[in-house]
Amino acid sequence: MGHSEQNKEQCKGWAAESFRAEVIEFLRRSLNAQAAPFSEIECCNALYFPKQRLSIVLIAIENHPYPADSCRQERECEIEQIESYLIKELGALKIIYLYEDRWRAAPEVTRQRVLCSLGCFKSVYARSCKLLSYFNLQEFGLSRTAFENKIKRFLTNYHSYGYLKSDYLYALLYRESIVAAASFSKLAGPNSYEWTRYASLPDMRVAGGMGKICNAFLEDIKRTKSGIDIKSYEVERYENKIEENAAPIEIITYSDCEWGNGEAYAKLGFKQIGTLPPIIYHIDMKSYKRLNQREFKAINQAADSQNTNFIQIRNRGSIKWRKLYSEKILNPNSDGTVQITGTKQ
Repeated sequence: MGHSEQNKEQCKGWAAESFRAEVIEFLRRSLNAQAAPFSEIECCNALYFPKQRLSIVLIAIENHPYPADSCRQERECEIEQIESYLIKELGALKIIYLYEDRWRAAPEVTRQRVLCSLGCFKSVYARSCKLLSYFNLQEFGLSRTAFENKIKRFLTNYHSYGYLKSDYLYALLYRESIVAAASFSKLAGPNSYEWTRYASLPDMRVAGGMGKICNAFLEDIKRTKSGIDIKSYEVERYENKIEENAAPIEIITYSDCEWGNGEAYAKLGFKQIGTLPPIIYHIDMKSYKRLNQREFKAINQAADSQNTNFIQIRNRGSIKWRKLYSEKILNPNSDGTVQITGTKQ
């Protein structure tokens, strides 16, 4: 059998039987069969939950190496066909792509997140949570370093892509424990910011949590626009220093297509403005850790050799979202007029 034929054979099966059986056994053991019945869709290695109108597509590692090989385009077409079938024929409103490396590398978090998507979660209202940010560290007896370490640990543990160094950090506390955390960063454009991370405990839904944190971020932008240092310990009362129309013009963010279509951002008023293509990752077959190209290159350079303990996969890409909060710049022109820089959405 030639190389291209081997690739085709390798591309046929997505979910190895052991992985598939393990996921199904977990769901049957964890779910109430009457509350969350599901069926196995053999033709596309998926599970379908009619009451939730949700489908889980299983992607096993050994059958989904996905480098830049001859079966790549074929696989993308196959995915499109599967999505079409699940949406048009079965009526799925949401599709989750459950990669085996996620299942193995963070078993408890991934399992809880799957159950949460199926409606099995604890719930708490954001209004019952305390907000923690750079501006109120003293109320909680925290230093800046301690605060940043708490957010870093939380996002490392519970966000799919871990912690990312950012300018603004937030947490929601319920009964003195963090139940959700988020981060934002300044972008190069004027009054442009990126919502870089948001994660909650995998078995919990914080109702209104994203909105509460986003509103807090907007208030903090007003503070920094008024000349107050976001990371200063000596924060003055700022009400009279806030400039009118000091909210940011733009916040952008991205939702991971492995876990749905980003409907949470749509509910907050964000508009979809584009997509990012799938990204190559390298899976360590011992730890199942997912490394990006930069991390993988660093490991090989340190070892001074090509590490053969990794395989390549591609994620499902992401959706880019944007919300505009203002259509005017903060400072008027010298003649008193205001320059228009965007349109409201």
